[in-house]
Amino acid sequence: MRKFVQILYVLGFGLLLGVVPLTMLLFDYEQENVEYRKLAVKPVWSETTLKNWPPEYEKYFNDHFPFRDRLYRAFSRWKVDVMKESPKRKRVILGKEGWLFLSGERTLDQYRGIDPLKAEELDKIEQQLREKLSWCKERGVLYGIVICPEKHSVYPDLLPDWMKTAGPMTRTNQVQERIQKIDGLLLSDLREALRQARKELEPLLYYKYDTHWNHLGAYVGYRNMIDALTAYKDIPLRDWSDYRQLNIEKKGGDLARILNQMHWTDSVPTLEPLFEPVAGGDTAAIRYLEPTKLTFAAFENTDSSLQHKLLIFNDSYSVSLRRYLKDSFRQSAFVWNHHFKKEMVEDLKPDIVLQEFVERYVHRVGW
Repeated sequence: MRKFVQILYVLGFGLLLGVVPLTMLLFDYEQENVEYRKLAVKPVWSETTLKNWPPEYEKYFNDHFPFRDRLYRAFSRWKVDVMKESPKRKRVILGKEGWLFLSGERTLDQYRGIDPLKAEELDKIEQQLREKLSWCKERGVLYGIVICPEKHSVYPDLLPDWMKTAGPMTRTNQVQERIQKIDGLLLSDLREALRQARKELEPLLYYKYDTHWNHLGAYVGYRNMIDALTAYKDIPLRDWSDYRQLNIEKKGGDLARILNQMHWTDSVPTLEPLFEPVAGGDTAAIRYLEPTKLTFAAFENTDSSLQHKLLIFNDSYSVSLRRYLKDSFRQSAFVWNHHFKKEMVEDLKPDIVLQEFVERYVHRVGW
């Protein structure tokens, strides 16, 4: 009898171990992607060699076994709420007063100044910038670089105490020095403007649970970009008095999502225009959406007093910037790509071309 019970235990345990992979082989188990990354895809037997199928299926199993999403969410909340630690420290770190900061993409090394660019890299960047500037000048186009500050640069006091800088020579400072040597190249480095605005304005300029600046921070950036441009062109500025400040509740953010804390909410400032803003319109440039896989936004202003046409190659920081920039130009186009696209400049014929980079991508300014 005792031996029979032992056999039942073994068979039951084996069945328990086998039921999950067997179920996954026969059926697709749908679950939420709570890890903010691309999960492994189930391999197709007819398209995979016998040698590759087991390791590929193992990756799929590890990412999709039943209830992984719920277990992972519970683990993340335990780490953050109980242990006060980030379960994804290589991607997000916990700051003071509940703030979250990006740690991926070598952001912390760049902030600390321990990942400088080499002299040959800076020489290549300077050469590429000079070539783009010369090309634009031949076509009567004003060319410039916009640098948007990381949250770390504006709120360093909210980083954890162990986060210390190694020195003042960051990648951003290196690139800034090189750009300043190039006559005729517009540089709008927004770091000091945001730091000063933080001292003068009570509301926050960045989201607590997101990598980005909020609408108020973006407006500060917009004002300083227009100030830099007016040294070359007559461009109108929408003043503070053209907007009404409101506070709204924002749920989560890209950093909160990584930590599975999308239930966190924060009161954030936003600016509501007191005028009729320019709406996005269909232009010839929309065709660039599909062939080049670019995220594109285009605007055309009916105000006849506006003269200039803007084309800006950008990253995600310009999503908030364009809500203000579009109202200062007759035509404006925003391309979510850092590469300088000559064919788009020739086709759209702007008289101002800018490339915008958040600090973690400043090494790309030569693209």
